[in-house]
Amino acid sequence: KIITGGISAGAPARIKAEIRTLVEAGKQSYLIVPEQQTVLAESEMSRELPTSAPIYFEATNFTRLANTTFRALGGITGEYCTATKKALIMWRTLTELSPFLKMTEGKREISAGLVERAMSAVSDMQILGIDAETLAEFAKHGEVAADARLLGKISDLSKIYSLYRSLISEKYSDNADDIAVMTKKLEENPDFLLGTEFFIEGFTSFTEPQYRLISVLMKRCDVTVYLALPKSMRDAFEYRELVDTEQKLKNK
Repeated sequence: KIITGGISAGAPARIKAEIRTLVEAGKQSYLIVPEQQTVLAESEMSRELPTSAPIYFEATNFTRLANTTFRALGGITGEYCTATKKALIMWRTLTELSPFLKMTEGKREISAGLVERAMSAVSDMQILGIDAETLAEFAKHGEVAADARLLGKISDLSKIYSLYRSLISEKYSDNADDIAVMTKKLEENPDFLLGTEFFIEGFTSFTEPQYRLISVLMKRCDVTVYLALPKSMRDAFEYRELVDTEQKLKNK
């Protein structure tokens, strides 16, 4: 269920009322908000709900929900890789691959700027849910192969992404993979979270792994997404992202 409206539309108040009804009925529910809003959401809901609410309800975010799933079903184990360690692993990746990359032109002196560019590209691929194998297959397409510059970039990124992920997985877990791993766990355990109600609020868009997770949840749970999209502003440029998000959710 998708609810749209501006601040005056009362959708958040409606969501709070629905959650309260579920808590009073002893039914399990979650409110998913962006990570930076989690503490605020917890504080607001604690004032709205009875003291027994934590038994049946939790204000959470996608990362925390993934951790909840892993504690119940197993999943990612080991130490998470910090940003500094990721940068060092990317530097090693580029150094080892430099003789084979267009972007380094065979040079083994890897600058901080080059590491930052590669990290940004890999992050984009994770957000879009694209893996190294998909990139490698895409590079074989006729139109791509005919464009030497594009082919070089895609081939570079495929090599970098593949080795980078391999090096990280030797010792660490990457929190960027949590949502994808949780989705796989849910698909393997069709009864987990069955009947739980989910409310999602505070987002203007979702990453591709988050869309896939929402799609899986929709098959076993009631899911309500609130988008701050006023009816009178649907054609306004500044709300284009929200309109696109609404359409993508409907396509799921």
